[in-house]
Amino acid sequence: MPLAPHDPLKVDTSSQASRSKARQGLLIIAFSLLGASIFFLYNNYRHQAPVKPLDTPVPGEQAPPAQAIDLTFGPIPTLSMPELSHQTRSDKAAPKALSPLPDYEKANAFIIEQLGLERWQALNISPDKLPALKKDFLLQRNVAFLDGLAKGLVDDKLLPFVRPSQAFIADKQGKTLSMGTANFKRYDIFTQTITAIDAQQAAVFFHWTRPLLETAYSELGYPGETLGGALM
Repeated sequence: MPLAPHDPLKVDTSSQASRSKARQGLLIIAFSLLGASIFFLYNNYRHQAPVKPLDTPVPGEQAPPAQAIDLTFGPIPTLSMPELSHQTRSDKAAPKALSPLPDYEKANAFIIEQLGLERWQALNISPDKLPALKKDFLLQRNVAFLDGLAKGLVDDKLLPFVRPSQAFIADKQGKTLSMGTANFKRYDIFTQTITAIDAQQAAVFFHWTRPLLETAYSELGYPGETLGGALM
């Protein structure tokens, strides 16, 4: 059956054919442009100047000698130091070395002997001011007295220093008794003896003889190293 001029089926067939031809034309143009680009790129690569290769030494040919560099330097300048005319001098002479400590059995006689030397005169300790120096068991008596003081006790039998020679002075006001102000003068000799001791020399003497003192302190039943705590 023949189709009419304005039949819708006939119009669709012709439009599809035209679109197909348009696509073929675009593809032909695209491939043509791609081929032209490849041609121009290849032709440009062929006409580029070749890279000059690096000069390589020919076998058997000697390389040109390298130029020598002068590394010589001028004379090194010397510095002259002036002689020092000032001589340093210590105001105090170097302390003498301490004697080695004896065995513990000979410690008492050793301590008494050392306190009598001129080196320890700054301690201001003499048998007249410290009667304990005239008695036996010097170290043992002193650490026992120290142990009592650490506990707040004063043992009269172990008292190492001189007692006041004057009697106790009391003030009486009616029926009331009180310590007299003049009573403090009884301790002047003791306080003057203590304040006259050179503290630095006393510290040196203590730390020097400390091993002997700690041995004596351990005989009381305490660890020897706790002597410092009792003293404090």
